[in-house]
Amino acid sequence: MVLTQQNTLVIMAPMNWQKLIAELQAAGLSQVQIGQRLGKSQAWVSAAAAGKYDDLRWGDGQRLIDLHREVTSAQAVLDAPPAAAA
Repeated sequence: MVLTQQNTLVIMAPMNWQKLIAELQAAGLSQVQIGQRLGKSQAWVSAAAAGKYDDLRWGDGQRLIDLHREVTSAQAVLDAPPAAAA
């Protein structure tokens, strides 16, 4: 739960680390590449992908979220249809 500046209580669902890693792999990154980008081993990525961690350290989770945003936004640009000529 998080209390916002407007004193509104927001209940946050747990992050699905497995889904983020699966989507990174679907975008073409290997577990080794994901680990290298996160400063972690392939074994760590494999364990996280298998759900062996209930939660990640804040820094690890934030790096994974940032990598996911970077890769999926780049993938969206590549998948976008070409702009029509003016």
